[in-house]
Amino acid sequence: MKLNFLKVLNNQSNNPEEIAEQIVALELKQIEYEKQRDLMRIQAKELRQRKLCGEPISDDQVKEADRDAENAGLDLEAVTESIANLEEKLRATYQAIKDNGNEVSGQRINALQPEYKRLNEELALAKARIFIIAEQLWGNAGAYHKIRVGRVFESDSETDHIMNEEAHKLRSALKQPTYYMKYTDAQNYFTRTSNMNVEREMEGVLNKYRKNMEVPVKENV
Repeated sequence: MKLNFLKVLNNQSNNPEEIAEQIVALELKQIEYEKQRDLMRIQAKELRQRKLCGEPISDDQVKEADRDAENAGLDLEAVTESIANLEEKLRATYQAIKDNGNEVSGQRINALQPEYKRLNEELALAKARIFIIAEQLWGNAGAYHKIRVGRVFESDSETDHIMNEEAHKLRSALKQPTYYMKYTDAQNYFTRTSNMNVEREMEGVLNKYRKNMEVPVKENV
């Protein structure tokens, strides 16, 4: 995958998934650079050993091998430092989620108010239709009594199947998630975030990407 960790580091709106993905991509590069550094160091030392043994190795060859080894080490340092910076950003991001949980939960609930108003008005219209139908069956007083005590929805062997089939059809056509699902999730957001363990969340999202990108999963110490 393409590395764009500098953009992630400098972008204040990045989410944990984006940060974790870049960390793991760099961990993959870190493994590669560690091997490259070790190989360059071995080759540089071997060249020096051969020169000590009298082989025709020029000073320029030695300097070039040293330069390659040094560059490989610098590449590895750059990757390692970037990983550390991204891990700190990931930690701060989760801490901000934890600290702002109550505020975000309230914002999500407030954002659902228009949908609540619409559904509540639809419910009022549906109640009116039910009342008028019930009024035709039992008269005004009878309909009011049955609706008030909840007897309108009593079991009726002759019509229950009609109600159940229509309810199933209407439920299948509903757009998901429903208002209730979104409202419940918004209410529970504060509880989830206030109980969040930042280090555990970090390991979870990092290990998810490590598995996806076949990078060795690190064991917790």
